[in-house]
Amino acid sequence: IKGLAKGLILASVVFLGGCEFIMGKVFEIYLEPSPPDAPAGVVAHRDIVFSTTPEQKLYLDVYLPEDRGEQLLPVILFLFGGGWEMGNRHQFIRYGLEDYPLEGFAVVTVDYRYLQEAIFPAQFQDVVSAIHWIRDSAKEYGFDVGRVGVIGPSAGGHLSALAGTVNRAGEFAGNEDVSRPSNVQAVVDYYGPTDFLQVDAHLALGEKLWSDPDSTVSRLLGAPIKTVPESVQMANPIAYIDGSEPPFLILHGEEDDVVPLQQSKILHQALVAAGVESEFVVVKGGAHGYGGDFFTEMPAQKVLAFFQRHLQRKDS
Repeated sequence: IKGLAKGLILASVVFLGGCEFIMGKVFEIYLEPSPPDAPAGVVAHRDIVFSTTPEQKLYLDVYLPEDRGEQLLPVILFLFGGGWEMGNRHQFIRYGLEDYPLEGFAVVTVDYRYLQEAIFPAQFQDVVSAIHWIRDSAKEYGFDVGRVGVIGPSAGGHLSALAGTVNRAGEFAGNEDVSRPSNVQAVVDYYGPTDFLQVDAHLALGEKLWSDPDSTVSRLLGAPIKTVPESVQMANPIAYIDGSEPPFLILHGEEDDVVPLQQSKILHQALVAAGVESEFVVVKGGAHGYGGDFFTEMPAQKVLAFFQRHLQRKDS
């Protein structure tokens, strides 16, 4: 909660005050590759290589409670936002996750390839690699691999939703062993897109169409999205829902003009129709991650309670 409050104060000053100097400082915190200080009582293990792709090595950081004893810890995997083309794993401080080890969780924050480096599904293959690394490293870090949750905003929300719905072994495994499981046990999706082809119908007049050949999602898929419906379907978390998904918590600002609220609504409806537990929180007055009730502690409190309910053992 402390980290969230920090981020909300900075964000509110930027969006309400419009100060270029402070905007630069916010980008320095959220976009530049410098990790935050670990809070008292938290140990950070940083710059661990978890995957070597044709383009680059990918790194992750692990945050653990300093005094964790012998008990295995549920894991929260954070996937950053930034339109699949910017941002980094240190962005997790905006969501207060640096304090989660004090609540009895391990937190893992990871890189994934930008769209400039590799088109989809490379980004999700990197998420699968990160989940495999968590499983492989369970003994060293005290992870409970049967209790892994994933959380992300915007593009990270999209990848988090995929992590929850692409939950059969082998899909999107890339060059890795296709028999290895990569499923997770809880998903928090902050305002992530789902069906790219439905977005244009819900944009305000004058907004750049997602179907434009040079849109972010067209560049993500390597072609104008209307020309590659199969790729759009491959990137759509809803396409994989079969009723075996873990619980979802979906949060989306009611006035989001970047990713329309409808994108989360159709995901929630599809999950519920399949009998999956899903809570859909429309953030009153919220835009794309800021404004309205995003400037309160409500979202962070809901997220922590959700992960405690679904990942922590009753005797923890």
